[in-house]
Amino acid sequence: MKKFLIALMAVFVLFTAFNSNFLFADISERQEEWFKLIDDEYMDEKGIADVKLDLGSYYGQNQCTQVAWHYCKFIFGVKFPPSIINGDAVNMFEEKVGFTGSNSTYFTRIYNDRNDPNQIPQRGDILIFNRNHVGIVSYADTDGFIMYDQNVDAPYNGFNKVMRETHYKYSLSGGVKGWLRPNPDLIIGAEKPVEDEKLPEEPSSEVFAICMTEDSTLNLRTEANLNSTVVFDIPYLANIKVRDNTILENNFYPVEYSGIKGWVSADWIKISTISDKEKCDKIVEAKIIKPSTGAGLDKSIKKAQAIALVIRIIGEEKEVLAMTEEERDEILSKVEDRDKISNWAKKYIAYSIKRNIIDGVPSENEDMKDMIVIDSKSVIHPKSIVIMLMRSLGYDDVNEDNVVEKLNLAGVESKTIEKLMEKDEIKRSWFGVLAYEFINSAKLPDETKLKATDRYLKDLLKEKEILPLDF
Repeated sequence: MKKFLIALMAVFVLFTAFNSNFLFADISERQEEWFKLIDDEYMDEKGIADVKLDLGSYYGQNQCTQVAWHYCKFIFGVKFPPSIINGDAVNMFEEKVGFTGSNSTYFTRIYNDRNDPNQIPQRGDILIFNRNHVGIVSYADTDGFIMYDQNVDAPYNGFNKVMRETHYKYSLSGGVKGWLRPNPDLIIGAEKPVEDEKLPEEPSSEVFAICMTEDSTLNLRTEANLNSTVVFDIPYLANIKVRDNTILENNFYPVEYSGIKGWVSADWIKISTISDKEKCDKIVEAKIIKPSTGAGLDKSIKKAQAIALVIRIIGEEKEVLAMTEEERDEILSKVEDRDKISNWAKKYIAYSIKRNIIDGVPSENEDMKDMIVIDSKSVIHPKSIVIMLMRSLGYDDVNEDNVVEKLNLAGVESKTIEKLMEKDEIKRSWFGVLAYEFINSAKLPDETKLKATDRYLKDLLKEKEILPLDF
């Protein structure tokens, strides 16, 4: 009986070692598919060569790195694996050489601590050896590990088969530099978290572009030509960081997306010639925003302030100031909360009611309900500002549900404005960005009352000498 139990325990150990789903059931299905593919097609039969990875003769034949590249291409879906895990085996792990940018996006780097006997890699980790070798972990415990690799036997000429080899405790504690753990959120088939492109606290000095491919993705290439390798597919309407908007080589811009640097065709992006910070500066220069000691650019905009700023954007502040007190008071007499309006704001609010920019009495328009109480101490929702701007240009029936559609109809396709509308409030600095993008893009509707056909707000403001000719 005792011998039977010992034999049973030995079988259990072997079973768990070679069928490690039992211990590592939390790795992705895609990773498990890779292990099965290697077992079925490569194990002890042939090596993984560059041609299998569509790399041409990029790095030679069946070196150990090709196993890691094959693994990354399979689980992440990247077209050019060296773009995310580059260099020799050890260099893949070194920050100064290989582990930068996109590498740190796709992997967590874990150093092998020889003083911690309980620190072990997981199934699916990429194991890096001090002797400049790499493999994919199939199983590991405190006594050793099993991994998939190739180019193991002398003469190490890059033509050896894929193997599954076992290493014991001395190798784990002495020969392993560390391991790279794949980011589970980026593996094919993973339930992707909602992308959270949060805007920074203040407008950035960086320049961005928008992907405009619409029916397809945009190729991110290694070089500025159509023959270079595609390393990533950028989705439609994605924000792309432009590394230098003064460089245009072969009609390609140098960009960075998802931590990967490369080049994209200028034909398929809408690039901003200035940064968000510069946009805000332009609005300040045009005196649409007038920063003061008590109302700096870092302050949130209040309701009454927003109305005044909208009036300035459409270039009608002179008309506001020309109103008589009698006309002002007559309009405000219909406003239920008129006693809460600051003296400086009364003409702006009266004029905006006259122009149907806001509702002055309780209204069924739920999207403007926060404008009914117009006091200078309450902040305003950014979406209400955009709705006011659209109404000021003559776009009727604008509401929370269709405001993005109406913006696009007016020629304003701005992911930044869409992101700002998701916020609960807006700083004056970000209002400057919103104002700039609106002024530069907004097209007036073709309506008789505005006597404008395909006219842009910026052109009209220049004619009124509200904006300088070089704005």
